Amino acid sequence: MRSSLVIAICLAAGCGSDGGNGVTADGGTVDAAASDAARDGATPDGATPDGATLDGATPDGATVDGGACHGFGFGAPAVTIRNVATLPAASGGNIPPGTYDAVDAQTTGATTGSFRSTWVFAGTSVDVLDQITLTGTPPTPVPRTFAVNTSTQPRIMRTPICGSTTSFDNEYSIRTVGADTFLDLKQNTLLFVYRKR
Repeated sequence: MRSSLVIAICLAAGCGSDGGNGVTADGGTVDAAASDAARDGATPDGATPDGATLDGATPDGATVDGGACHGFGFGAPAVTIRNVATLPAASGGNIPPGTYDAVDAQTTGATTGSFRSTWVFAGTSVDVLDQITLTGTPPTPVPRTFAVNTSTQPRIMRTPICGSTTSFDNEYSIRTVGADTFLDLKQNTLLFVYRKR
């Protein structure tokens, strides 16, 4: 069943603070889904078929002073949302500053489509650009900026600074594989994997 996908994703990634259950990979809206809310271009409450929500691609009623919140673009092509049997447990960790591009999107549910996202962490904020497409033409992504708080690990909380009025709370993990650093954003049955450039 296809409905609105509202991430990291995370990486991806409910609308607003969902009590720690919302994946927020700030993303684009989809024909029937989006990365955080109908007001962000998806369904009204950002409900997703797999019980996750992502930040949408269109403004959720917020006024963006002076236009876009940032000028960052995507650093990697869209990835296909793939079905897996299980998702790893979140472990938190220190998120090194830098630019992270979505390189994988997984679900234990029935969601299909594609996901494209870039997050730039600097100090206590993150600039995001997400686009999630379940069917049809990909939506136009909208740049957003959030204050980041990881003091309650393994949760990452994002509070809007620019381009959104919705806060997000997701599980996350930082892991190293060889020379690569990965950020995993998790919400119920969705996982968005980002690789640091």
